[in-house]
Amino acid sequence: GPMIRNNKIINNTAVRGGGIASDHAFPDIIGNIISYNEASDIADGIFLWFSNNRIKGNLISNHEVGIEGWGGNARQFIFVNNVIVQNFIGIILSDNPCYLINNTICNNEFRNIIYREGQLFVINSIIRNGTVEIMSEQPRSVFINCNIEGGIGAIETESVFPVEHEGIIDEDPAFFRNTDGTGPAYETFPSDWKILPVSKCIDRGTNDVPVFSLSENDFMNNPRINNTVVDIGAVENQDMEPVILEQPLGGIFC
Repeated sequence: GPMIRNNKIINNTAVRGGGIASDHAFPDIIGNIISYNEASDIADGIFLWFSNNRIKGNLISNHEVGIEGWGGNARQFIFVNNVIVQNFIGIILSDNPCYLINNTICNNEFRNIIYREGQLFVINSIIRNGTVEIMSEQPRSVFINCNIEGGIGAIETESVFPVEHEGIIDEDPAFFRNTDGTGPAYETFPSDWKILPVSKCIDRGTNDVPVFSLSENDFMNNPRINNTVVDIGAVENQDMEPVILEQPLGGIFC
């Protein structure tokens, strides 16, 4: 199928999908920087309409709405190793089975994720500085080995089905650089979202991902698994664990 890969998609305007619009299409959207786009109607960054899409390794930032996707249940959205940050709303999804695997979804001012209908699977992802909302009565949602600010109880849900979950942590991810605030007004760079060697996200994911296998590389195109267990988030830490050495003269070095 078609592929949109390794582009800078910045400062564009459209009615729907200021950066990319996929209407009854099947593109792979891989390794792009998608930022500062505008749409007069819907979805400033990426708009997905009745499409099967694999969205992998993209930076999607500084929009009113980063991604909005709608479609029938015969289609699915797959998001892997994306950094979706500094938007007003990170992702709005409805109808499709949606798989969010090893994404970093943070600092989206109003909501990190809004989900309306269907089945949502969120695995090995960092979701912080912004909330998750399950909007209607029917969605089923599963969160596995994620770092969620406020824990699983912070997810706002109207669904009659309980949020299924396991392996949830609520820890500071220890990003390489914290931006100055939440939302689209604050500039960000891909390297901001690396995690430091002290991060509690290291080796806290699960290698057993339902339906799919883990990708070979992470958001920075480095090996997806550096040790034996995948990290939580889009960026795999490539350092060894920090070691403190006590010298004979009493100096402490790290």
